Amino acid sequence: PYLDTLKSLAKELKVEARFWGHVDNDSQDLKDLYETAAIFVFTSEAENFPIVLLEAMIAGAAIITSAGTGCAEVVGDSGLLVPVKDAPAIKAALEKLSGDPDLAQRLGKSARERVIARFSWDGVIDQHLEVYRQFEAR
Repeated sequence: PYLDTLKSLAKELKVEARFWGHVDNDSQDLKDLYETAAIFVFTSEAENFPIVLLEAMIAGAAIITSAGTGCAEVVGDSGLLVPVKDAPAIKAALEKLSGDPDLAQRLGKSARERVIARFSWDGVIDQHLEVYRQFEAR
């Protein structure tokens, strides 16, 4: 609903931006967007378990997301955390990653590894088995 406003604002600020509009969850377009993105920004005031972060992380994007929300627990130390509703902090994080492609690549690799280790079926099963082992040892 804000598409026209955002386009006008981008034009007024002379910001080069591409607006995709709605992209279907099962589309090749969405898959391509994830896989070609070097940086993925998802800020939110409150989340419990944002799947969108897992999708970006498995694609190897460097993540910028909100601290103090469920987002922080998903990315752990494999992304940059910014305070909620802090546009200057988001800008600084974007500038940091844009100015340091090696850091962006390292964070993207770390994010992908984190998803595989913690959130894939094998990773979840391994975590459950570890909990059972702890109880068995008692």
